[in-house]
Amino acid sequence: MHTVVIGTSKSKNELGYYIESKKKFWTLINVAGITPNVLEPNQYKTLIDNYGIGFGELAFDHVFLGEDLDNESITNDSDLSQQLHVLNTGIPKLIQHLLNTKPKRIVFNGKTAVAAFYQFIKNGKVEKLKSGFVKELGFEYGKIDTWNGIEVYMLPNLSNAAGKTWKEDKGEERWLNFWQMVKNDIPKKSKNNLWLFALIIAAIVITIIILNQSK
Repeated sequence: MHTVVIGTSKSKNELGYYIESKKKFWTLINVAGITPNVLEPNQYKTLIDNYGIGFGELAFDHVFLGEDLDNESITNDSDLSQQLHVLNTGIPKLIQHLLNTKPKRIVFNGKTAVAAFYQFIKNGKVEKLKSGFVKELGFEYGKIDTWNGIEVYMLPNLSNAAGKTWKEDKGEERWLNFWQMVKNDIPKKSKNNLWLFALIIAAIVITIIILNQSK
């Protein structure tokens, strides 16, 4: 896994990621040329297994693989701000997982996720869920840091609730550029491998023909 997309929490109690913002997330990955077609949100494991792109959340323990997607979800930041213990329990688990797996990069979906993560890093806990903390840190959209050898990016919030700020922050352009960069880390099948596969198939066919003729 070379890239992990991190949000505050999953949006719905359903088996999938970025369900409501499918056009912004799954479509742009396809437009960038990473996937041959637009995957459905419930095909998130295909993105993990075949393309090395995973998922993480600050609020829960089902980072990367969504093991606990059946659990109840806090669906918006206003609710989450009243239950900061969820973040203060979830973030250290996410941190440990990142340190264990060492992806090349992580990208935060929006300023609020970045604010919570770095507030925990600096203070040992999240005291208030506020996106303004990002401004205090001097972060702008794009690459913002290298943390424990992992590149850290912050991009505009994919949520449909972001409204006009998505256009103002050039959300589509920024995410598309990001995915086109990520595409370079996805292994391509070499022509040598294809030729080897073709030779193996040819050898099998020839063997079957010889065996049939000898009967």
